[in-house]
Parts: sequence; structure tokens; C-alpha cells
Amino acid sequence: MCVADGALGIGLQVAGTVAQMRAVKSQAEAQARAKEYEAQMLERNAQMVDRQATDAVERGAVEEGKVRKYGADVKAAQRAAIGANGLLASGSALDILAGTNEEIELDAATVRANAQRERWGFDVQAGDLRNQAKLARYGAQSARAAGSWGAMTTLIGGATSVANKWYEMKKAGAKGGGG
Repeated sequence: MCVADGALGIGLQVAGTVAQMRAVKSQAEAQARAKEYEAQMLERNAQMVDRQATDAVERGAVEEGKVRKYGADVKAAQRAAIGANGLLASGSALDILAGTNEEIELDAATVRANAQRERWGFDVQAGDLRNQAKLARYGAQSARAAGSWGAMTTLIGGATSVANKWYEMKKAGAKGGGG
């Protein structure tokens, strides 16, 4: 093997090592960008779930208002019936109205509690999505770090191989007279 061939081989190996390092870094960066995109999508999904939580509470308030309105209509009908029968709003008639009030408040409290439970479920879901987004961002950092380490190990491996080839070339040149 002549020195020129050996030098060309070493040069090609150096170029190959550099290309491999770039490929490792490029692949790691692509993985990192994919993880960043995933994190962004998870954050957007969490925001949508936050809106659903707010909507649940608002719908609950509307439904609670409907329960109270219906209850008021029932009480008005009860008062009318009591008055039409010539009864006073006292004694049993008052007990009926009080029972109606209790039922209205129980129904309203149930609607409110259901809305709060629904909101809580959405809050948990949004928190889970945000945690997944954090993990995706950590994955992006890990991919970048792995790319740096991969490029470094590629460089070290390539440098070792080049050094071995150079040593072999020098050794062959010393034995063969350099031709």
C-alpha cells in the first residue's frame, strides 16, 4: 500500500466519521423536535380540557337555576291549591311548603355537586396531560443529550480507527521502505 492510498483511506474515514456524527446529531434533533411537538399538543389538549371544566361548572349553574325555577313553580302551584281550598299557610300546609323547599335545595345541591365532580374529573385529566407534556419535554432533552453523546462516541471511535490506520501505515512504511 502506498502512502497516498493510505492517506486517502484515512481522509475518507475522517469524512465518514464526520458524516456519521452529523447523522447521529440530526436524528437526535429530529426526535427532540418530535417530542417538543408532542408536548405542545398535550398542552393544547390540557387547555381544551380546562375549558371543558369551566363549561361543566357553568352548565351546572344553569341547571341549578332551572331546578330552582321549577321548584318555585311547584311552590306557587301548591300555594294556589292551598288558597283555593281555603286553607291557611300554616300547620300541614306549611309543612308541605317546607318539604318542597327541602326537596328543591336537595336537587339544587345535587346538580351543583355533580357539576363540581365533573369539573374535578376534567381538572385531573388536564393535570395528567400537563404531566405527559413535561415528560415529552424531558424526552426532548434526553434525545438531544443522547445525540451529543452519540456524536462524541462516533468521534472517539472514528479517531481511534484513524489512529490505528495511521499507525499501521507508518509501521508498514518503516518495514517496506516507504514506497
